[in-house]
Amino acid sequence: GLHDIEVAFFHVFLKTPMACRPPKEMRRHGWIWWVKKALYGTRTASMLFQEAVRNMYLASGWMEIKVLACVFYQPEYDSLSSHHGDDFYTEAEPEVLDRVDDMISSTFKTKKGPRIGKGFASHGDVLNRTILYDERFGFALLPDVRHITRLARIVGVEGAKSAPTPASKATGKTERHAQDRLNGEAAFLARSANGTFTYFSADRWDVQFASLQIGQDAHDPRVITWLRCKRAARYLIGTAD
Repeated sequence: GLHDIEVAFFHVFLKTPMACRPPKEMRRHGWIWWVKKALYGTRTASMLFQEAVRNMYLASGWMEIKVLACVFYQPEYDSLSSHHGDDFYTEAEPEVLDRVDDMISSTFKTKKGPRIGKGFASHGDVLNRTILYDERFGFALLPDVRHITRLARIVGVEGAKSAPTPASKATGKTERHAQDRLNGEAAFLARSANGTFTYFSADRWDVQFASLQIGQDAHDPRVITWLRCKRAARYLIGTAD
């Protein structure tokens, strides 16, 4: 089950009130406003919201996992729940998800996302990734495929034929200038592509080695770096569907 907390920080109060100047159209000479709730941009807002989330889970019988930040376990129902900022996601049986709905919505103003699994939705988005359910294979966490299109545009392989593998020993082998440094915009684009590959490698084991190769040159990109980016991008194009 997925949940998104609306105006998350506004659900908690500052422990020490803060003064602020009112908007120009609402100012009165000699007046200031006391801020009672955690505004976005204040130093303690995130900490106070995290504290409120933790208290909510603990009050409902969940255990905090000490070695994994923002992850909680419910031993009675053998369920896991986690959050990243104001995005919550829970793995549980449907009747337990009903209880989670009540727990979160009674504490925060909540926008409920789809339930994903057998008999429910086949996919849902969280943290710019897609949780996918297939009855044959189970669950998968996939990167946002829109980044494949962006990556293809960055390295100039839009519409190119897909590659069978993300990396090859043959890449750059016949290129005389393979070790020449990239400069200016070319170096910038190579680093940008490297960032996208790093994003994919967190969830796609099949591109992790290629991402590692490309990332080794991120501080000083070369022609071979660019050729490896093109090869890996062409591979990803073939996996977009």
